[in-house]
Amino acid sequence: MSESGKTSEWARPYIRAHCKRVTTVIQPWAKLKSGCEFPEVEAELVFIFEKAVQISHMLRQQRAYWTLRFPQVICTDASAPGGVLLFNKSTMVDDDDNEIQSPRVVEIVVTPAVFKQGTADGERFDIWTCLHQAIVVVQT
Repeated sequence: MSESGKTSEWARPYIRAHCKRVTTVIQPWAKLKSGCEFPEVEAELVFIFEKAVQISHMLRQQRAYWTLRFPQVICTDASAPGGVLLFNKSTMVDDDDNEIQSPRVVEIVVTPAVFKQGTADGERFDIWTCLHQAIVVVQT
């Protein structure tokens, strides 16, 4: 993408090629549902792809990537159909502010954890950091 926010010339042939592949699939429906000619539909699809590439490019230039994640269930036993969620002190905190020592089963996840990938200078995207632990309720 160029500085002006337009898709660069080298990307356009790739976008058009992928749009051609998509249009071979949607062409029968586009002719039936649309009152306009198919080249207009294809031009609109190219426009959508170009905007998606521009947005993707902008997001990749952000200094850090933030995400909310709910703790993941670990399948530990075949008798537990959905698996169990074990307390992990690096990404979870107990709702009652109790210090959890032994492995405990989580009953309820109250809030997700907040993770950050990358640094303020836009580097180190290989490192994920938990900045706010998920609030959970453990079995007593």
